[in-house]
Amino acid sequence: RWWSGNLPEWDIVSVNGTHTRTFLGEAKWSQHPYDRDELKRLIGGLLDRTPPPGLPEDTIRVLFVASAGSSPGILNGVRVYTAEQVIGK
Repeated sequence: RWWSGNLPEWDIVSVNGTHTRTFLGEAKWSQHPYDRDELKRLIGGLLDRTPPPGLPEDTIRVLFVASAGSSPGILNGVRVYTAEQVIGK
């Protein structure tokens, strides 16, 4: 998790070992599966958010959700993963 002053907060921040790629993400929980419109809204906010300063420009953005109505894969360049995909059944 990363935050500083008035800059946007990030739930997940990681840089690869060669400092050439950044992994930025958000984790959201809901009792109901996210539908496509909800995912697009969350992704819009994720894409609008300014990355932390000083990180490599090659960025992979990821959204983790508890569940989704369909298997979203990649939406608007953001990789979307459900809890089941991450930890299995």
